[in-house]
Amino acid sequence: PDLPSASVDLISKLVSQDDFMNVLKVMDTLKDPCKSLILDFDYWGFSPEEAAKRNGYKNGHSASQAKYRCLEALRKKIRRKNGS
Repeated sequence: PDLPSASVDLISKLVSQDDFMNVLKVMDTLKDPCKSLILDFDYWGFSPEEAAKRNGYKNGHSASQAKYRCLEALRKKIRRKNGS
């Protein structure tokens, strides 16, 4: 049977929240300052300069490069966890 669109929206939100919680669990295994950098950029929306200042980097470019390395480490951990 077809689900009402409100139910489909609720299910997709729950799946998204579940996925988000799984990512947060994996993020907790990252070394500092990776978790902080990723959250500052992608959750809190800080500019590269703000994230650099908050995390002790010389400038926004340095913080952006560090965040990229952190995201790569996070992707690898998620793949390992999912058995990919």
